[in-house]
Amino acid sequence: MIALTESEIESICSELVLHGVGAFVQGVFAPTSARIFLELRSAGSSWNLVCSGESGLARLGVLDKRPPNPVRPSGWQAVLRRELLGARVESATQMPQASALRIGFHSPTRTALSLAIEVGRTPGIALLIDDARIVAISKPFRPGFSVGGRYAEPEASKSTSSSSRFPKDGTPLGVL
Repeated sequence: MIALTESEIESICSELVLHGVGAFVQGVFAPTSARIFLELRSAGSSWNLVCSGESGLARLGVLDKRPPNPVRPSGWQAVLRRELLGARVESATQMPQASALRIGFHSPTRTALSLAIEVGRTPGIALLIDDARIVAISKPFRPGFSVGGRYAEPEASKSTSSSSRFPKDGTPLGVL
């Protein structure tokens, strides 16, 4: 099981604030029900932020190229595209005392839009509107959460460190 420590999550948030704030989402790809690729565009460059809610895989990373989409896109991808395409990255914050972070977006159609990415022992991704209502959720996710429900931050967890956090073809955000 790959989990990120609090200091690693803090570093990821710092890198996202430094390199990602102001970038807009020009593509959303979801090859599985628990992994998404956000194609972000800023200042003459594009990059892919991969977010994974799958156990045993990297939780966050940056790729030059995304893998191909499945032949038949999922409903999960359709919702993510509807809500995130054209939105601008506004913030990245670590959730207090938890192995999770939230990426906030500015969207012309929503007052509040964010991705909650849980990167601890029980990974998951939730797309939230109005700060807490779940409009899309990865499978699996923590028990007790579903589309239409209210999101609650995970309780503090004891993260363990691992020497292999990112996929072989990805690079950690600290190398942006």
